[in-house]
Amino acid sequence: MTSSLCGFHVKPIFLADANGLVASLRGLNADQPPLILVGDRREFVDNLTDQQLSQFLTQEERIRLASFYHLADQERFGIGRIMLRSILGSWLSQHPCSVVVNIGPHGKPFSPYGPFFNISHSGDYITLAIHPFRPVGIDVERLQYHNDWRSMASILWPEIVISQIENHPVPKQSDEFLKQWCQYEAATKAVGLGFSAPSIYFEADKPCQLWELKLPESYLGYAAMM
Repeated sequence: MTSSLCGFHVKPIFLADANGLVASLRGLNADQPPLILVGDRREFVDNLTDQQLSQFLTQEERIRLASFYHLADQERFGIGRIMLRSILGSWLSQHPCSVVVNIGPHGKPFSPYGPFFNISHSGDYITLAIHPFRPVGIDVERLQYHNDWRSMASILWPEIVISQIENHPVPKQSDEFLKQWCQYEAATKAVGLGFSAPSIYFEADKPCQLWELKLPESYLGYAAMM
């Protein structure tokens, strides 16, 4: 049975001093759930000035931010990086912009000197899972109807999973698909292999613990930890 997990609602003022959250992070032991941070895009947009971005994002990250066509995508990426670098900078006692963040062979960002982390965003919410000892993954999705969920699921999932979704009443199948998808993506991100090893999530002896995130009613989220 999946447990639920509350996140810390992060406000822009936290950017000035993330030490309190880092103290909570340092207090975790290996068996405890990850620290979850949740940022509301609407509360951060006034802070996404060029000056603020230059204080937190590297030049490469600012170039990537500018490459997004939609403003909302730029905002989600920028806020996610600011949240992450605020925590890593405090953890390492470094300026946020100087913290090294690399990309693994399957596209998962990591810090060679900091805690394990993972980011996800959808709609107005940006989420960050972080743990000092164990790899983590997170996924958040805005609830919406998927009439083509079978074609999406059949690419990656075994037929037995599709049959389990089809056992639900038709009006509920899209939501059940999204729930499965959210758990699946969080787990594969924790493992760090992405969609290159989809069977891991469906093994009887799953390598991850899962928690359902407590989010606003129109959103669904899960965190996973190795």
